[in-house]
Amino acid sequence: MRSADHPKAVSKLYMPVSSEGQAGQVKSMETRLRASPLTQEAKNLLVAELYESYGLHAEALELLSSLLKDYPSPAVWLMTGSVHLESGLPEQAIQAYNEALVLAESIGDISSAGEAHLGLALAQKALGDEDLAAASMQNGERLLKEVGAIQRLREVEAILGGN
Repeated sequence: MRSADHPKAVSKLYMPVSSEGQAGQVKSMETRLRASPLTQEAKNLLVAELYESYGLHAEALELLSSLLKDYPSPAVWLMTGSVHLESGLPEQAIQAYNEALVLAESIGDISSAGEAHLGLALAQKALGDEDLAAASMQNGERLLKEVGAIQRLREVEAILGGN
């Protein structure tokens, strides 16, 4: 499905920061993140997360798309799914979460596989597919319990229960 088919979703992608002060704050935080001694992948992932937290979804997706070309990893795919979901694009979120799941399973990353299942559950719920969302949630629960991520399970259960 194309984002042009969803005018509301498109408007969510291009939400500018609400003030010059906020724009300056984002730029300042981005400068600090980029100056950190982290790997380039980690810096870019953190900047994408910063953008998302300020509603700069298009900017976050642009950075994540670039990251996926050079550093495809479950973390980048998970973040991409999250930004798509926040942007009102659950179909694209499902594609990203499925990529994260395949990659996580191929490298034995149980935590990321669990997160991918939880992301799938949220996106499927957004599309109204309750049965598929419940199955994804069960798979995510099983995997995240295996790695002890109980708090994350409670967060997603609260979201799913609240919709």
